[in-house]
Amino acid sequence: MSHLDRFPHGTIQRDVALPTGVRLRTYRRGPTDAPTILFLHGFPELALSWRAQLEALGDDFHTVAVDMRGFGGSSKPRHRRAYRLDLLRADIESLIDELGGNVHLVGHDWGAIVAWDLAMHDRERLRTLTILNCPPLGVVQREVLRNRSQLRMSWYTLFYQLPRLPEWLMRRRARELAVQAFRESASRKEPFTDAALEPYAAQFRDREFGGPNYYRANLIPQRPLKRVAVPTRIVWGMNDPFLGPWFAERGAYPFVENLELHRVERCGHWIQQEAPEEVTAHIRAHVESR
Repeated sequence: MSHLDRFPHGTIQRDVALPTGVRLRTYRRGPTDAPTILFLHGFPELALSWRAQLEALGDDFHTVAVDMRGFGGSSKPRHRRAYRLDLLRADIESLIDELGGNVHLVGHDWGAIVAWDLAMHDRERLRTLTILNCPPLGVVQREVLRNRSQLRMSWYTLFYQLPRLPEWLMRRRARELAVQAFRESASRKEPFTDAALEPYAAQFRDREFGGPNYYRANLIPQRPLKRVAVPTRIVWGMNDPFLGPWFAERGAYPFVENLELHRVERCGHWIQQEAPEEVTAHIRAHVESR
């Protein structure tokens, strides 16, 4: 599954075989001798969800968007244990090494969860951390247990615990579910045209799609949160229907030493697609400050 024709001119597709045993598909744009910005997407997205950022930043930086394990053109292991957070983190650590190390890391949704975990365990590979609409997994789990509103918003995580049924529904109702997941849940709906949603519908139809296993493999509580020393900027769309506004408060992140938090009003969960210019400006400012 390649979407290279949907990326900005000058984007290069490269598949990388990693020591973790998987192959990750990457899309790269910009001068290789410039600082690298690595983008990690969430569920049920693709590297393609960073198209606007590669276009806007790829003239000045080496921008790299990756299809995460289980998504798009990357390897899709069958067993849910292959999607444990420590293995997802190991993929990105190995990819960063392939890129030369010491990157500016940007993550959204599950990509943000992996980015947080990497920042807690491997400070030396990161120059900055930019997080979009997702706290660390342990923070989400804690809030679900004590906040009924967040528990209701997180109903889908329990649905994905069911074996096989989520994948069956995705294949059977791929286009309808793509519309529901993106356009109907977004605050700013204009980016989610039928043409823009087709790659996500195609992913739902893929019998090997591994995305639901992210939820199955990581339901149990994670290890205690660790200190994050890397300079961190959180950008939060305040109309997120999946993760509540309580995560857009500084008090949710006492373990982060150097934190900037920015709220984007009238914007939902899919923030890099709903508000691409605002998100790109935040990424650029954060990267250029270091």
